[in-house]
Amino acid sequence: MRNALLFILLSVSAFGFSQTGALGSPFLNEYAASVISDDAGNTYIGGSSEADLWIIKRNSLGATQWSRNLSFNGAVTRGDVTSLVKVGDTLFGSVLLHNSSGTTAGGAYFRMDAITGTCDWLKYDPSNNVYFSSVQYYQGKLVLSGSKALTTTTAFYDGKVIAVSSVTGNLLWETPLFGLKFTSNGADYIDDFMAATTIENGKMYLTGRSYVNGAPVNMRPTLIGIDVDDNGSIFLRKYLMYNIATDFSRVYGFAIKRDGPNELVIGFSGDYLCTGCTNNRSGIVKCDLNGNVIWSKYYDINGVTEEIIRGLNVTPDGYVLYGQVNAGAASKAFLLKTDKQGNFLLGKLVGQINTNICVRGAGVNMGGSSDFRNNVHHFTGNKYPTNSNLRDIFYLKADNSNLEGDNSCFIYENFTVNTVVIPPHSGNLTVTNSPYNLSLQSTFSQGNATSTTCPDITVNTTHSNGCVEDSITISVSGISNPQFTWSNGSTGSSVVATTPDTLFVSIHDPVTCCVYEEMIVPDFQPPSTNIDVELPADTTLCLNTGEALHVNALINSSQTGVNFTWNSGETTSGIDIDETGTYIVRAYVGCSEGFDTIKVTINHIPVLDLGPDLQLCISEMPFFIDPDISGIANWQWSTGETTPGISVSNYGSYGVTVSNTCGSDSDSISLSELGFPEITLIPFIDTCVPPGMPILLSAAVNGANSVLWNTGSADFEISVFQSGTYTIAATNNCGTVSESSLVLISHPYVDQIPGLITSCEGYIQLSEYVSSSFAVSSPEIDLSDNLIEESGWIYFTLETSCATYSDSALISINTLDLFYLQNSFTPNGDGINDRFESKTPDVAFTSVEIYDRWGERIYHEENGFHGWDGTFKGHKCPDGIYQVVVFYTDCHGLGVQFNGHVVLVR
Repeated sequence: MRNALLFILLSVSAFGFSQTGALGSPFLNEYAASVISDDAGNTYIGGSSEADLWIIKRNSLGATQWSRNLSFNGAVTRGDVTSLVKVGDTLFGSVLLHNSSGTTAGGAYFRMDAITGTCDWLKYDPSNNVYFSSVQYYQGKLVLSGSKALTTTTAFYDGKVIAVSSVTGNLLWETPLFGLKFTSNGADYIDDFMAATTIENGKMYLTGRSYVNGAPVNMRPTLIGIDVDDNGSIFLRKYLMYNIATDFSRVYGFAIKRDGPNELVIGFSGDYLCTGCTNNRSGIVKCDLNGNVIWSKYYDINGVTEEIIRGLNVTPDGYVLYGQVNAGAASKAFLLKTDKQGNFLLGKLVGQINTNICVRGAGVNMGGSSDFRNNVHHFTGNKYPTNSNLRDIFYLKADNSNLEGDNSCFIYENFTVNTVVIPPHSGNLTVTNSPYNLSLQSTFSQGNATSTTCPDITVNTTHSNGCVEDSITISVSGISNPQFTWSNGSTGSSVVATTPDTLFVSIHDPVTCCVYEEMIVPDFQPPSTNIDVELPADTTLCLNTGEALHVNALINSSQTGVNFTWNSGETTSGIDIDETGTYIVRAYVGCSEGFDTIKVTINHIPVLDLGPDLQLCISEMPFFIDPDISGIANWQWSTGETTPGISVSNYGSYGVTVSNTCGSDSDSISLSELGFPEITLIPFIDTCVPPGMPILLSAAVNGANSVLWNTGSADFEISVFQSGTYTIAATNNCGTVSESSLVLISHPYVDQIPGLITSCEGYIQLSEYVSSSFAVSSPEIDLSDNLIEESGWIYFTLETSCATYSDSALISINTLDLFYLQNSFTPNGDGINDRFESKTPDVAFTSVEIYDRWGERIYHEENGFHGWDGTFKGHKCPDGIYQVVVFYTDCHGLGVQFNGHVVLVR
């Protein structure tokens, strides 16, 4: 009998990459909603087995490290691990508890040793109807979010968040129940929190659902911001997607993740029209941290009836949704990949033979959790042959590139989608608070759980062997339709072995996803040595470079159809030998064979080449002359040295003669000095050219490999359009030298100064209109600090290499923009400041309006302002502050509004 070696396909090179599989007992109901991984390749799956919690750890090869069940000792019917988080060597989890009818009974959370699987504590309230959908770690505390079912039938929910000590599990703070309402409707129907982000800077974001008006067919995803540093206060409350004033839809927010420091992505499912509320489709909303929607899209998968998601993973280049299609007996999992803009890239349906895959928990819908690490996705769910069968847990590991994992266990189908772009929309929600406190218990028991459902099998092996191959066939009893993968790449129940190397076969059960391993040693008949093969005698010879010795193997018998193999890799009767060595030939046919050996020693006739003559820099001396030649017995240099190479310190010609038993050859090489490059460049140019016409600046360069101007040009000549210093650098093996040229370019004068310069600011900055190259030849105004505050003529001169030029400008200063109105007046008849009037001359008033403290207009004048005497309709206005609104035209001809106040004091 063979027991299953692994329940998950091993990630070794001979057997593929991904790990998948199923977990559970064939006699119990098991569910799973959460999976995480760590950098060591371990995975942690959170689920349930009947009434117990079930947590499993598997290593990178898929072997179970520990499997623990946590029992509430009869206090609940079932618990689902909704979320897991690992901190160092500690594992934390959140739990939803069910009653006997499958609806919400309460919630729990726990702490375990991730190395041993020992549970340190389990806290729960089995009867308050508060469940937890997510757990996050933050600065020594666990923050759990979830909801409370407000009735025993779970028809109404409100959200809730708590924080507990990560060491003891004791409660630190808890929020009241949060009821969410739409601003246009006062209904508080179903408001639950299904998933949460990690906590950064004390802020956590939740998603879930909220009903618009109490009707079960009009619902929106929510985005709620929780301030963990402020005991769970809400700082953001938004609904997303469809406008409640114009659209009628039922959409859930199931998953939420951070994407960088400033953005969030939310996975949703729902029915836009919701006529029967069964045409569910899934998609993604991307928004900023303030709930402003960047884009929103849903993906209608072709060929399926509905889509519900369970997980959302963020990758460096996009997003992957995970969920279920086709409710009931034809259900499969789906993986859907998009880029960062939500554009569809790839889709896979994942199924098994005669098996349904379900990613939704029983009772209420849960967000669940998935993970992405080291370019691999991790998902979990349930599987069952029919709806009446008991459930088992399945685990899916998929590569990010093709969204596939174990092809021997799962069947992958590509799918296409119709992408629907939803106009970006979000709106505000209101929150009502209802005090509610938990009553926690901590009595529990723990034990080891069986994590395999693999049946025992029997493997029989038969050999049909010869002396050169062994045909191996295996048969398996105990499972149906087994699949086989051999270590040599073959598939099927039979394989032909042509070497004596041990073979390994993986036997896959397509129903349970169990994998069994069998080791098989090929069995060959021993060959008989009865072929007489002969090679020439051992030999030593001289060859020119490129020549070879041809050796033939002779068969001294009437044997036909003989095959040959040489230890050098050839399979012909004769080979060409151009290197010294020992060569062995094997002649064989059927089960007969023969061997012979020849030892060949080859010496090559010397062919010497010292290469071309060289120019060397001083820095390269002394220089080592090293001929590239082997097999030389004697060296004789013109310097008298007899070594294979020599070092020389002086320039000159050097020769060498080499010899061996096959002959001799000579060659020489000349070494001469290479200096730095030489550059000839005009150092100064002062010239006059028309505007837009360049001058050509050329450099004469000798002995350079390359040149480079400070303009970026690599040519010897450049076009210069403006004055400046131009430098060329020349480089060779010895180094770099450079020369510069100062170029002054003047152009014939073109009228550059405006004849009239005006200003509405009360002054003119001369440098804004006149170049600094001009000189003032006849100042009639004050030019101190280059500011002109008076009108008048000013004259300039410009001296260039082309000629001396003169020009002039008329300065006009306008102070109209210095608008001023007094801020108080005393209309008491003393002749001093009796009227409120303009103190700015030449203001073109369009209208003037004055209002009292109650907003009543008490003065109005069009096309001018002659002043206000402090009366209204012949009556004196009381002391006080009055608002003034003035419309006037500035010196640019633009309308300006002035708003101010004036104080009336009698």
